[in-house]
Amino acid sequence: RARAREYERAGQKSMKQVGFSIRKDWQNQIRRAGLGNKLPRTIRYKFYKNKGYDSAVVVFTKAPEIIRAFAQGVTIRAKRSKYLAIPTQYAPKRGSGGGRGSQGPRIRPENFPEQRLGKLRFVPARGSRPALLVVNNVRKSYSRKTGKLRGVTKASSRARRRGEAEAVAMFILVPQVTLRRRLNVESIVERWHRKVPDLIDENIEKDRAKRARQ
Repeated sequence: RARAREYERAGQKSMKQVGFSIRKDWQNQIRRAGLGNKLPRTIRYKFYKNKGYDSAVVVFTKAPEIIRAFAQGVTIRAKRSKYLAIPTQYAPKRGSGGGRGSQGPRIRPENFPEQRLGKLRFVPARGSRPALLVVNNVRKSYSRKTGKLRGVTKASSRARRRGEAEAVAMFILVPQVTLRRRLNVESIVERWHRKVPDLIDENIEKDRAKRARQ
């Protein structure tokens, strides 16, 4: 019974280590793939003690559709219109209609703040250049300190007379987008699955050494 209890403790501790490690490696893989810092925060793990000797851990994501798209590689096609509208770096991050005190919904052509920046104008595709939605008579604003783009503002009458206004593309229009496979979650799980026996042995030795010191 003492030996069985020893293996139970080691198995439970090993499962917790595996869950934590898979989550950490998965998060690092997402960051290395250039998918930002928000998506890694959707990765969770949960430990199940069960009866003790059959403990388990589940690692999961709260954004399964996004993770699956980059893990499998998918083609996204426009459903209710001819084009998919992809915002450019010049488009506002949020659109109109969010209500007071809200950040507003994610930018789309339907909620583009035309009252603030001007109306969107369709520019058909030409050669290798895709179709665009552009706004006329705007100015790009840059930080004086870093030179980084701060956003786009509507050009004043004076700026237009001085030729400082321009047409800026707010959306790129394409019929479909193919996301290449950028994540390989299975390789992480398989690597840690192979380590489980060694982890159990290591934790047994640590547990024995700790009890010997006591």
